[in-house]
Amino acid sequence: MLQANNENLIKQAEKMAQSIDDPVRQQNILNSISELERLTPVVIANAKEVANDPTNEQNKKTMYKNIEELRKNMDNIHNNAVGTVDQNLVNLSKEQKDALEELRENVNAGNPPGTKQSLEKVKGLHKQLVAEGRTAAGSIRDPKTNKRILDTLNELESLMPILEVDCNNSANQPNNQNANKKANDDIDRYANLIDSLLSDTRSDPIALAQKEMNVLDNLERNVNNNDPANAATNVKDLIDTHKLLCASALNEAKKLPPARANNINNAINELNQLMNPHVQHAKNALMNPDTEKYKE
Repeated sequence: MLQANNENLIKQAEKMAQSIDDPVRQQNILNSISELERLTPVVIANAKEVANDPTNEQNKKTMYKNIEELRKNMDNIHNNAVGTVDQNLVNLSKEQKDALEELRENVNAGNPPGTKQSLEKVKGLHKQLVAEGRTAAGSIRDPKTNKRILDTLNELESLMPILEVDCNNSANQPNNQNANKKANDDIDRYANLIDSLLSDTRSDPIALAQKEMNVLDNLERNVNNNDPANAATNVKDLIDTHKLLCASALNEAKKLPPARANNINNAINELNQLMNPHVQHAKNALMNPDTEKYKE
């Protein structure tokens, strides 16, 4: 499975590299392709050694080290890749959600200048998000999905001026509970519409995969820092995000040709097999902070 997935990735990356004019970025991708080709059979051999001798800690350490190298090279390909509409939507959606939370803090604090400043940021991102969403809608062939996307974008457009008025009103009337509720409801509604947009434009699995990788990185860092409170939160986030990612990816698979759908289903099954041991390993590390083997 790993061999087949990486072969597909290498083919896509080679095609991508040919479309990049920047020679530095192109070479970065080609270097990582070479490393993927070198490391894939090595990791497969490592995994077989670990399966045959699960008590050999050195074999495990070697396998995890090479897996990390694989991941770094995949990240390098991603970071040097040509931007896509879906990826732009993911990035803009994250920025806008962060800006909305900043706006919420200023509104709830009764801070008119801060609210005004946050609103300017939200409105700027709003224009970019709607424009990118309309571009994405143009690539959706299914008429029902296309209509849902356009309806969501129109609702975002209608909501923006209402949100601005309600947030300013609440910031200027910090003791008015009704005004505060209206502002917070507007912010929640906007965030929910972003989620709908991501789901219908096929960007949702990308966003969730990125979130899962971030949670894994945070979990590893907190385990190594002997921070059980934050690591426990990471474990919960990891389980919740993984469930959402699987559901989103399986839903997307239904829209694809059988061969591509089967690749996604196989990848999800493989992820599910890895998830429980990974979570248990993290829990063992939290319960045994002085035992180095659990941190590897």
